[in-house]
Amino acid sequence: MSMLAVDLVALKRIMCDLDYLAISLDRIGSEQMTKDERIAVHDRFMEESDLARRILFARKILSVAIDEGVSREELAEIDEAVERVRPWDMKNALMKK
Repeated sequence: MSMLAVDLVALKRIMCDLDYLAISLDRIGSEQMTKDERIAVHDRFMEESDLARRILFARKILSVAIDEGVSREELAEIDEAVERVRPWDMKNALMKK
């Protein structure tokens, strides 16, 4: 198993961002509200929390560390796993249940 080198400042930022996002989303999910209220709260949270920027920063830092710190075989294994990930599907989200 390879060890990855990540700048401590960047690692702290990533951990704080992930903690903030996970706890906030859990709290939103735990609240009793109507479907319309939940949609509004999710939209507002995504906008105000700068969700995409925070996640993209973590992904960038981890990608650099992985590229520099793992063997070719490990990188191929990671790439294979990532290629199997299915992104969220907008078409299915818009279909009525």
